[in-house]
Amino acid sequence: GYVDALVTAPISKTSWRMAGIKRFPGHTELLAERCGARNVAMMFVSPKLKVVLATTHLALFDVRDGQRVAAPAYCSHD
Repeated sequence: GYVDALVTAPISKTSWRMAGIKRFPGHTELLAERCGARNVAMMFVSPKLKVVLATTHLALFDVRDGQRVAAPAYCSHD
């Protein structure tokens, strides 16, 4: 089957690290790997506004590649 949406709850990243989960900085990366997805984006949706994050878990200083910023826009358009 297909999933139209997924809602996650806050996690304790400290607890993840203590449990040995160190490869994933957050939900987005974990779910992407588990689903075999290459293009993913974190999106916040309300009745009046939809927001897609251009980056996740990345300092603004490290955003040097325009493709990295543009990819969520393409992903959210599908």
